[in-house]
Amino acid sequence: MHRAKGLFLCLAIGLLAAGCPKGKSEYDQGRKAELVDDYDAAVTYYQKALKSDPYNANFKIRLNQARFEAASFHVKKGVELRTKGDLQGAVSEFQRAEVADPSSPIADQELRKTVEMIAEKNRASDAAAQPPANPSG
Repeated sequence: MHRAKGLFLCLAIGLLAAGCPKGKSEYDQGRKAELVDDYDAAVTYYQKALKSDPYNANFKIRLNQARFEAASFHVKKGVELRTKGDLQGAVSEFQRAEVADPSSPIADQELRKTVEMIAEKNRASDAAAQPPANPSG
């Protein structure tokens, strides 16, 4: 009888372990992060989940969605900062968007636009700082 209980316990633990896919904890944390719009954290959790179970299609889908959402969030924040005149802050947000979703053409486009704005601002500042040419030279 004691042996049967031990066998049953081993079988139950085995079934329980088989029923919990690898990465489930990280996946659940990613879902929670998404619920509070923390897409950067969601990306990190989904990456961990996918690393533990690389063939899990659901993990791949959630990771790609979280990457898209994180990039969109950072692009929106970057545009807001740029509108307020914080060009360096905007560059930082656009770079974060590119890291979150390297395939995002919008993040790349907005980053280039902002870097060009900084360069133009620097050129104008340099031109204003130049002493006037001495015509009597």
